[in-house]
Amino acid sequence: MTGTQEPKPQPPAKIPRAPTGAGKKRDERHVRRGGRLGKLCLVLAALCLAFWLALGLAPDPLAREGGWDWTVTVTDRHGRRLREIRPPNQTRREDLTLAQFSPSLVQAVVAAEDRRFWSHPGFDPLAAARALVGNLRAGRVVSGASTITMQAARLSLGLGGERTLSRKLREILLALRLERHHGKEEILALYLNCAPVGGPNLGFQSAARAWLGKSAGALSAAEAAFLAALPASPGPPGRAGPRLRKRQASIIARLRDRGYLSEQDARRALAEPLVPAPSGQAFAAPHLTEKIASSLRALTGPNETGPNGPASNPARGPEAAAGPGAAGDADAGPVSGGGDDRAAGPNSSPPRRPRQPDAGKTDFFQAALLGTYGAGAGRPGQFLPPRVIRTTVDANLQEKMERLAARTAARHRSRGMSQAAVLVMSLPEREILAYVGSSDFFGGPDGQIDGVTTPRQPGSALKPFLYALGLDRRVITAATLIDDRPHSFNTPRGSYSPRNYSEKTHGPVPARLALASSLNLPAVNLASSLGLENLLAQLKNLGLDTLSEDEDHYGLGLALGGGEVTLLSLASAYAALAEGGLLAEPVLFLGGDEKNPGTPPPPAAAARRVMSPQAAFIVSDILADPLARETGFGSGGPLATMFRSSVKTGTSKNYRDNWCLGYTDGFLVAVWAGNFQNDPMSDISGVTGAGYLWRDAVDLLASEKAPAARAPSPPPGVTTALVCPLSGLAAGPGCPNASLEYFLAGTEPAGTGGPPPAGGEGAGAGPASRTDGVVGFGSKFGFLSPRSGETYAYDPGTPAEQQAVTASVRLAGGADEIRLTRNGRVVAQRKVAGGAAVASVRVPLVRGRQELAVAGLLAGEVVGTDRAVFLVK
Repeated sequence: MTGTQEPKPQPPAKIPRAPTGAGKKRDERHVRRGGRLGKLCLVLAALCLAFWLALGLAPDPLAREGGWDWTVTVTDRHGRRLREIRPPNQTRREDLTLAQFSPSLVQAVVAAEDRRFWSHPGFDPLAAARALVGNLRAGRVVSGASTITMQAARLSLGLGGERTLSRKLREILLALRLERHHGKEEILALYLNCAPVGGPNLGFQSAARAWLGKSAGALSAAEAAFLAALPASPGPPGRAGPRLRKRQASIIARLRDRGYLSEQDARRALAEPLVPAPSGQAFAAPHLTEKIASSLRALTGPNETGPNGPASNPARGPEAAAGPGAAGDADAGPVSGGGDDRAAGPNSSPPRRPRQPDAGKTDFFQAALLGTYGAGAGRPGQFLPPRVIRTTVDANLQEKMERLAARTAARHRSRGMSQAAVLVMSLPEREILAYVGSSDFFGGPDGQIDGVTTPRQPGSALKPFLYALGLDRRVITAATLIDDRPHSFNTPRGSYSPRNYSEKTHGPVPARLALASSLNLPAVNLASSLGLENLLAQLKNLGLDTLSEDEDHYGLGLALGGGEVTLLSLASAYAALAEGGLLAEPVLFLGGDEKNPGTPPPPAAAARRVMSPQAAFIVSDILADPLARETGFGSGGPLATMFRSSVKTGTSKNYRDNWCLGYTDGFLVAVWAGNFQNDPMSDISGVTGAGYLWRDAVDLLASEKAPAARAPSPPPGVTTALVCPLSGLAAGPGCPNASLEYFLAGTEPAGTGGPPPAGGEGAGAGPASRTDGVVGFGSKFGFLSPRSGETYAYDPGTPAEQQAVTASVRLAGGADEIRLTRNGRVVAQRKVAGGAAVASVRVPLVRGRQELAVAGLLAGEVVGTDRAVFLVK
């Protein structure tokens, strides 16, 4: 035998035995149970899949019809905040995108509220189980296990009521639907924008501004943790005290544990002093932003929760304030006078309270909002405002204009001026750059009245449109002579005798001089020639829609500003003069953000022609003529700028209103000054009051944008001719002061003229012996007033010696004497100056039917007669 060993025998393999009867049954049960469990899992999976698919078919919970529930931020053209306007529920909420929030804040909120937010489907079973155990141990509800998605659903959909199981189940269902329709980033942004963070503030952007004075996009880790602690610490941060700081420290620790902060950064965040620095709510351009706020409320429905902000008190608002009114005497009738016109008579209007806006009428501000932002989300017919309203206003310029208005009012306060309003508009864009409604918005109730939109009497500021109408109707040219002599006009309410501001008359004067020097008598003569109904129609066509009465209400005093208009509408009408006769709404909103370059000039379709470009050019040229202005205003003064500007002033009756409106090639400035008690001021005219404020404003603007010094080129259809200003005809060899004048093509004067004959009334101002062709005169002898068929009112309360009718007689045939008879009896006979064109005699009023006859005599011989039959009641 060798040394090899035999292999060790192995035990025989165990032969499996067949199961016994009991074991076989047990194995079969296990197989059946496994099969049923598998089927159950498959069924549950199918049900979950079906449920998930059904959630996708269910409506998006955020797609419900909603209303305005966010804060609207109003900014200037550069993005500077002017004001926050709260929604009807009075909360403050500013929405940002997720990318605009600080990453530190996003991390802190997720760590504090829902650490498994990025992985769960909207409902966190682990958190729910933990909350259930905690609530059972405490014997009360101490935790709801609400995820960020559940909170977002509850807050955005306004779920209220007690914390019950049914409400919690509804939250879970809504959260699942929310996750089905929206991504995690969108849901997180929704929560960040609507989380309750103390007081009226909703969302972390509002909290950052309210408590830290900064944006939620620029936060340190400590500030982010501080804000993230707010939803669990109700009440203002100043009252939360140690509890809030403790929660902030807990959130910082979570950020460190999750690797968002290093140990050193966490210690630094815990040690960072946190001193709340609330930012005061902006309230710049107060009258304008209050108009925007009230327009938003009107467009979105009534505010049932009360006023919003310091300017929202209805008792302090611009429409509800008592006291202000348009110009006029308290004892005058309803027919207006005005316009640098201090003459007493029936053509002046009583003081009026500010007009209430017409019910259901969409005003300028509402129309501008709808035009710029009306395409926003909302059901048909519903207006939802944007988060940001970007106006055309320049905040820096606004502040400067406010200071100028306050300085002007303070300078003249002792003479009755307490308020001033300024509107600045860019040309040709017509963007509103500054909007000052009063000299001090916070200076008592009157300060909150908006002088830009309160109707007042404009005085002579309406005259440019009268002369433009005369040019377009070819009734006058710039060289046409218009009579500037005392004259009485008969109206349905009696005789109207306007006077010039200076109390002087000048005989027939060229239309250029009459307009530039703002003479009243030529304006009334022109209005009479054109027809008052035509003038009123043109003013309404220019957008002066506060002139809502008929022509009989205003009378011929309308030519002198005897109606009520707003500074805003009048500025728009002057912009039409500046832009070649095209009227367009001022631009107030730009839309977009501060990176938006702005808006182009109004397209042709948005502008409406209200006068010919030729008439607009000639009127603008007249208003820019300092030599033609000297007769009325002298040389120099506030209207004489160092650059070319077209400017017109206005003063209403008894100095109640001062106006000055003017424009260059780059901007327009409109000014009103006065007081809202409707008290007369002490000898402050449109030049000495509003004129200096206008000059300060245009000088300030000119320092930033130098206007052109040269006159613009005339448009096609404007020609020039050398004329004699003494005759209104083409200059002849005997005219020593010939000047070049603009004309609408085809209206150039025919024939030639020279100086008038020596002597006689009006010598040196026009050809006193030549009255045909002079506006306000004719060639036939007879009454200018009274006229047959008129009715005069006798006032028993006025002394008889103070009641008379002025008989004005147009002279012809060389008459040097007139004789007046009433009912067959001679009442007056007098000589008239040689060559005079008109003679006037006051005849006492006597009740009853009156027949007044006049005879013109030359060397005792009758050369003309006329008769007028009228009634005195």
